[in-house]
Amino acid sequence: MNEIPRYIIDIETGADFRAVQEFLPPYPAFDPSTVATGNLKDPEKIQAKIDASANKHRVDEQKHIDDFRDGAALHAWTGEVLAVGIQLPTGEQRIVHGDERDILSNTWAYLEQAMGDYHQIVGFNIKDFDIPFLVRRGWRYGIRPPVHFMSKDRYLHSSFIDLRDKWAVGEFRPKGSLDTV
Repeated sequence: MNEIPRYIIDIETGADFRAVQEFLPPYPAFDPSTVATGNLKDPEKIQAKIDASANKHRVDEQKHIDDFRDGAALHAWTGEVLAVGIQLPTGEQRIVHGDERDILSNTWAYLEQAMGDYHQIVGFNIKDFDIPFLVRRGWRYGIRPPVHFMSKDRYLHSSFIDLRDKWAVGEFRPKGSLDTV
């Protein structure tokens, strides 16, 4: 059987904590005057209710921050590329790591080689996540993807094979993570 040579790719991302601080949406300040005290007359009970509300506000604010940080790695403006795993057509596996600029430049070099040789570039959800993430992070450093990584319209080069698309079997928005599939 004559099999088409494949590069298999997966990126690993993490939160860029400087960007998280920059893009963290503000949480509204606590305003004691908004605490409903009902028919309470006792100043101690009123203060206790305000204090309880202030404590809940602090917990909610921390959850807001934690949730934003947890999702930061999934967005190119608040995340960064930590490493890219690539399996070459020979079966050799490479981990591209180090400085993000170098990761991006080296990854595009591998992918440019693959496209030039008409090899397949295979990954799970690479069309909706990995490739757009690489492109957008590259913009930050002025690193451009290979000239032909996109066809003349909005679609990626025909070398890119997204296993999530195969799993979708024609569905518009397929569901399921790689672990689930």
